[in-house]
Amino acid sequence: PKVELTLDERSDWFRKQQISDLSALVMSASFANFSFPGQDEGFDRVNFAWHSSEESKEYLRKWTLERKLTTRIEELQPSEWFREKWQAWQKDLQLWHTRHMEAKDPAKRAALAAAKEGGKSDAEAKEKTGDDENQ
Repeated sequence: PKVELTLDERSDWFRKQQISDLSALVMSASFANFSFPGQDEGFDRVNFAWHSSEESKEYLRKWTLERKLTTRIEELQPSEWFREKWQAWQKDLQLWHTRHMEAKDPAKRAALAAAKEGGKSDAEAKEKTGDDENQ
């Protein structure tokens, strides 16, 4: 029997595995540290079987950038700056909610309207008395 490859299989440089070599947790914790071995690590020679050295490094860089966009980082923690901004936001949000609830309360709304009316009449009275005194 002769094996025939599909177009997708022919275009693949790396065979896709059914089961991942690394768990998702290990992968998310370590993929940013992946690199090629170098001569400074004690290797006499590094062979690149699929592409040249530069193309392989570019492939790894693109792969790493793609993983940074799509992989969930389990150990990610917010910074102190974010915590401060978050607390300030929560405080403002709570204030807005209380003001909103006060504005929706019919008893407080009527009291506020009466206070505004009273304030206008007081202001009008002051203007009238002030005008009378000037004349």
